[in-house]
Amino acid sequence: MSRPDGGDAACWLSEVCPDCGALNEDPAGRCWRCGADRTEDDTPPAPGG
Repeated sequence: MSRPDGGDAACWLSEVCPDCGALNEDPAGRCWRCGADRTEDDTPPAPGG
């Protein structure tokens, strides 16, 4: 029986809201959970992105 490789290989760090930890599909704009403005987020871009 083969084992699955596991979860996502992508780094989701750039999509995590630094204020509340919600995962946002759009890395810019406002957080859907807490409303934090993410347009001036200083999180460095993910490698290759």
